[in-house]
Amino acid sequence: MNVYIRFLLCFFVFWSCQSPSEQSKTKPAEKPRLQLPSLEKLAAVDSTFFTTQQKPVWPEYIELYSKLRNLEQLRPEGLDVFLIDLEKQSLQIIKKPFPLSYEQAPIRGRMKVMHTMIMQARYAAFKSDSTLLHSSLEQLYTAVRALHNRLESIDTASSTLDLNPDEIGQ
Repeated sequence: MNVYIRFLLCFFVFWSCQSPSEQSKTKPAEKPRLQLPSLEKLAAVDSTFFTTQQKPVWPEYIELYSKLRNLEQLRPEGLDVFLIDLEKQSLQIIKKPFPLSYEQAPIRGRMKVMHTMIMQARYAAFKSDSTLLHSSLEQLYTAVRALHNRLESIDTASSTLDLNPDEIGQ
């Protein structure tokens, strides 16, 4: 009887263990693929704003904006690294003095809002939360559009008044 129990015990032990080849067949759970929202709100920004300027008034912002336009071409898996770079660049813009024509509280405030939205999108990309990432990128696009509208309104006002843009902030 003892031999029979030992045999059953060994049989159950070997039967319950998987072979190494069977263990390699099981795949770890994959993260759901993140989907980026379309850049419709960002595409609504008039790109001629940057080309009609006689000289680049704010090259740091133009560079940040061009990077934001490249979001659509990125793979969502590498988005967090890209957003870290955007966050650093937007923080550098906020810390530096703005061009005289744009050194106004509404512009600085909208730039800070845009920086906050980049931070929120970075958090969502880090957590791989597709719905949060989608909504935070939509909010980021809206913030960029609002900042751009404000910049356009300042340029329009300065050209209507026939003032030099460097004299507006003084």
